[in-house]
Amino acid sequence: MCSGSSGQQRRRELEREQENQEKIARQRQEELDNLAKEREAIAAAQLARSEDLQRQQRVQAKYQELKARNLQRRQAYKEKEIFEATQAQEQEIAVARARAAAIRAEAEAQKRQLQATGQAVSASLGVLSRQGGKQGKTAKTSKRKAVGKGPRATTASLNIGETVSDSGSGSNLSI
Repeated sequence: MCSGSSGQQRRRELEREQENQEKIARQRQEELDNLAKEREAIAAAQLARSEDLQRQQRVQAKYQELKARNLQRRQAYKEKEIFEATQAQEQEIAVARARAAAIRAEAEAQKRQLQATGQAVSASLGVLSRQGGKQGKTAKTSKRKAVGKGPRATTASLNIGETVSDSGSGSNLSI
């Protein structure tokens, strides 16, 4: 009977060993399942982070594109303002130059006119001086009396507005 009980013991030991091995295998499988779940969670988190970073990158790229367009528009606007300001200044300069040219032309014309007038006067005076003719009549003045210290008076008869024909009477108007 020894052989029967020892076979049962052996079988029980084998069953216990089998149960221990199965228990260890279940524990290992649970650990592996937990590790797999953790890795899946990590992978999902990494995937979500990657998608979030890609979305942020697209948003940033769009922002940079809009910012570049805005800067280009501003630059074009400033260039347009500068161009228009330059055009206005050039126009003002052209107007000022035209005014200056007109003033110079007017001054030159006045200069020529003054020169012509001066030449005409000079020629006229030259003609008169060459004639050597008589001077026009002038009013006669009375001689100073030796005793009196009064002003000289003309001896011409001045009948302006008066009926008196005495010499020296009337007003002395020169028109």
